[in-house]
Amino acid sequence: MKYVLKIMKTKTFSFALAFFLQLLFLFIILRYLSTISQFISYILTGIGILICIRVFNRDSDSSSKLLWVFLILLVPFFGTVVYLLFGERRIPHQLMITTRVNEQAYIRYGLTNQEIIHRVEDPFLKKMINMSWNSGYFSAYENSYLEYYPTWRSTI
Repeated sequence: MKYVLKIMKTKTFSFALAFFLQLLFLFIILRYLSTISQFISYILTGIGILICIRVFNRDSDSSSKLLWVFLILLVPFFGTVVYLLFGERRIPHQLMITTRVNEQAYIRYGLTNQEIIHRVEDPFLKKMINMSWNSGYFSAYENSYLEYYPTWRSTI
């Protein structure tokens, strides 16, 4: 019981409770207004459709687009409000630059990896190289040597 009271006194809990109550209040008001006036309902549905179009035209991954569109279309009033609050988060510019540089490096290493695969004749080794690239973008290198040194506890 003391633990629950301790959690309830934290700022995080207070913020989360206040935020949830505000969302609930906003949802109830929008729902009430939409039942009173069809005009308000049409406006909110139109805003939801416009936001869905904006989501589809956004430059992001398709899974997040589908999540937002499903949320907005299944629960139009609540989904629209939640998207307006959280959906327009921007990726910092430096992070985008770093990501694009890394993608270019992966493309370059991937092309090198494909060149090595075409030169390898052993089918088992080709499968190993493909598996290492597909599972974690681990490149294969030519003219390298590997030797396994077992530890003194190894039972192999």
